[in-house]
Amino acid sequence: TVNATVTLTAPAPAGGVAVTMISSDPAATVPATANVAAGVTTVVVPMTTSHVAVSTAVTISASLGGVTKTANLTVNPLAVSGIVLGSFQVAGGANIGNNMVALNGPAGPGDAIVALSSSNPTVAPVPATITVPAGATQSLAFSIPTATVAGITQVNITATLNGSPNTVVL
Repeated sequence: TVNATVTLTAPAPAGGVAVTMISSDPAATVPATANVAAGVTTVVVPMTTSHVAVSTAVTISASLGGVTKTANLTVNPLAVSGIVLGSFQVAGGANIGNNMVALNGPAGPGDAIVALSSSNPTVAPVPATITVPAGATQSLAFSIPTATVAGITQVNITATLNGSPNTVVL
């Protein structure tokens, strides 16, 4: 849920006014009316966004007395915003705990299944997927076991959701 603010040019008259609200796309929905109380110039209107597969442009319109004003917003797909590692440097053979994947918004209505990969699964294997529970913005912690190596070895850990990858270096 995100909020929009409807602002009148003058305080609403006695009894208030109902501003008609319309969304151009179901990716963002608004109530049919925004009620501005008497003597007030603004009202906050909750908008509900839905999950989209691609970035979706939406125009929100507010109309009162023959005057219509618009605002544009973009609803973005759910994506991985970051990977949090319990440690970025470890001795080979150590287990890295407390690793998590963060999203740019809450998963839902069901769980978000994030694909994980390692550029060197022999040295640092990761689970094939990690789940972000519905309503959450980050996964539960997962572990990355590491293998003993002869020297400094860089491994890229990648998390992908909706075709959008995010990579961190271990």
